[in-house]
Amino acid sequence: MELTRKELYDLVWSEPMTTLCKRFGITDNGLRKHCKSMNIPTPPIGYWAKLQNGKTVDKIQLPDDYTGKKNNVYLQEVERSEDEATKIVVDLAPPVNKQKELEQELLSKKIDCFVVPEVLYAKEALIIDTKEKFRLSKEKSLDNNYLKKSPYKCVIGETLDVFVSEKSIDRALSIFSTVIKALRYREHNIKVNKEGTYALVNGEEFRINITERKRQDRNSSNQHDNKNNVFSGELRFNISYTSYGGWRTETPNIRTYQDTEHTRLED
Repeated sequence: MELTRKELYDLVWSEPMTTLCKRFGITDNGLRKHCKSMNIPTPPIGYWAKLQNGKTVDKIQLPDDYTGKKNNVYLQEVERSEDEATKIVVDLAPPVNKQKELEQELLSKKIDCFVVPEVLYAKEALIIDTKEKFRLSKEKSLDNNYLKKSPYKCVIGETLDVFVSEKSIDRALSIFSTVIKALRYREHNIKVNKEGTYALVNGEEFRINITERKRQDRNSSNQHDNKNNVFSGELRFNISYTSYGGWRTETPNIRTYQDTEHTRLED
């Protein structure tokens, strides 16, 4: 049970601390520490006796000038049965953050496959084919008749969904290569077809791609013409998936991780 500062205040002023301690399987001192850490006043000694005997008592109001970082507490009511002792003791720790737990597990193992290499070393067929497709598209744009007639062109298969400049292609593929290795290490997989590139995780498909942000060319004669935009060097890793609402409605969701002023996408 997660209680806010106000909810805990209302609770400790609604019934004696001894009763609450039994209810949550916590010591009186432990409960008072939680209250003190959030500047929550507790009933003074004799408060409940006076109240029970009909005497006038003063309820201390919750201070509204609290500036601490702790704003809630996690308590769990104990379960009891007629013939068994207490089954569950109070859980004072917050629920485990599965993502943080996984991150700590991976960091503790120091696994190299989660680190993006500075230099692209392509062994994965998808990486090799994607770079080859990028090279061939560049050759076509150069209108090189000799290369067009070359009988030694290799046949490439499906390629990764990457839309970046020539300057950024190796960096983008290094990131993609790491993503593929990380997926497979976690016993997931990757799928590539004409529609795009997909991460296969626990039976679900997430479309992924790497793009490079474009910006206006400062040397362009027409700053409002988007056709003159140039690549900025800032990479973005995009994850898109579909969530299903009522009446079979589909809502696309996109999560983007990107370069910032102080961090690189690799980080």
